[in-house]
Amino acid sequence: YKHTGLTPETTYRYKAFNWINNEWTSGIETSATTFHSAYPIPFIEYFDADTTMPAYWNAEYDDDDYSWQIGHGGLQGSYAPHSGNHNYFIKASSASVNGYEATLITAPVNTSTAANSVLKFWYLSPKRLSDVDELIVKVRENASSEWVELEKIHTSVTSWRELKYDMPKSNFCQVAFTAKS
Repeated sequence: YKHTGLTPETTYRYKAFNWINNEWTSGIETSATTFHSAYPIPFIEYFDADTTMPAYWNAEYDDDDYSWQIGHGGLQGSYAPHSGNHNYFIKASSASVNGYEATLITAPVNTSTAANSVLKFWYLSPKRLSDVDELIVKVRENASSEWVELEKIHTSVTSWRELKYDMPKSNFCQVAFTAKS
């Protein structure tokens, strides 16, 4: 069933029942919250407001031992942010963390009205003991579409490098940054 005309940032509650032996079951309940309306462009996030995730961003990860963190630098503070006071970085709880994934997903952005939209960000990924974490940059045009990979980076980058990607025209564009240990 497809729901249409829902209000952004609204929680909807559902309850499903079964008809068994001429009786309704007590049912199961769940809820879902609709996305925030897409931000207009230019959409800029500096991560300097505080040390909490920006509104309407999302983080998904396999394990608490390997997750996106916001703070000053990362890697035990050995690298300063490119600019400002904070940046996002991957935090591994130990050297033995391997095979985990953590994904940081942006708030939705409306890129449909711009002549051209470009994603720009600064990237740094020095070697972590004997290996380098991999970064996969992906984009999707709406909440139900498949992610499209823009680039997979698996090399040591020890000084900040600016990356740029052309974005599709969409009224609900999102970017995902997936790190793999």
